Amino acid sequence: MTKRAALLKSSEQDQVYKVYIRLQQNQWCEFCYSDRTMAREHFDLLRTIGVIGQLAIKEIKFHEPS
Repeated sequence: MTKRAALLKSSEQDQVYKVYIRLQQNQWCEFCYSDRTMAREHFDLLRTIGVIGQLAIKEIKFHEPS
C-alpha cells in the first residue's frame, strides 16, 4: 500500500485580516485584507479620522486570524 503526502497550504496565504466598522444611521462596513501591515495601517488611519462617507465611526474593530 502506497501512502501519499498531503499537500500543505501556506497558512499566511489563507489569512484574512478584517476591519469591522459600525457607523451612525445604522450603517456598517467591513474591509478585508490579505496583508496584516496594510490592514493595521488602514485601521489606525480610520480610527484617527473618525469618518467614512460623511458618517461618523461609532465603533471600529480589528480582527486577525488566530
